[in-house]
Amino acid sequence: MKQHQLFFRQMGYLIDRRVFSQEACRALSEEVRSNCATSIIGPQESARIEGVTENYNLREWLGSQTFADCATRLLGPNWNVILNRHNHITIDYGGGLASGRSHRDSLQWTRSFLTAIIGLDMPESSQSWPVIVPGSHLWPVAARPNGGGYWLDEDDQRDMSDQEVLVRLGPGDVLFLDPMTFHRAGVGFKTQPRIVWTIALRASDELSLYQPANELIVQGEHVYAGQDRWERRDA
Repeated sequence: MKQHQLFFRQMGYLIDRRVFSQEACRALSEEVRSNCATSIIGPQESARIEGVTENYNLREWLGSQTFADCATRLLGPNWNVILNRHNHITIDYGGGLASGRSHRDSLQWTRSFLTAIIGLDMPESSQSWPVIVPGSHLWPVAARPNGGGYWLDEDDQRDMSDQEVLVRLGPGDVLFLDPMTFHRAGVGFKTQPRIVWTIALRASDELSLYQPANELIVQGEHVYAGQDRWERRDA
């Protein structure tokens, strides 16, 4: 366990293999494609389906022993899924996604969480694998925000994009990312889409007196470890 934690802290990512069964991933992929076929996307296009943890009843996936073990060794015994960051499934027939540009998921390291990218339907091609820049979570905060993060090609460190490495991601595999690690998505194909589920996790906020409304407890409980007594004094 210590080796996994050390690798993640130093490199900014960690891959766990076969966390979910291929059968479960195939069934979820088919459900997503069926629901999106007529209302959201068509062949050769791409889409991002929001709010999937609630709408697809995926809390059981997150609470499964295999996934819980992987997340707990990075987050500790008490952790939540964040409902208003990530929490989407992307489906790409090669139409292109904004996440195909190398980017960060967070504006500041002090507002951190854990990104988890779960492969559901992955073509047998390295073009569909995520690409990351190992260690880039340690780089300074810079460039123009793109909403929740930054684009590498607008950053002073853009010349470091040639340090990117492919990370093999198959159905049921999970890629854990520090949100400050620069990364980009792979692409799907007309004959087989690339379908991944992306979520944000965080340890229980020990300085929050109450459980945040935008977070759902998956493992353990909400823990408050702030000062027992404090006062606000107006100037």
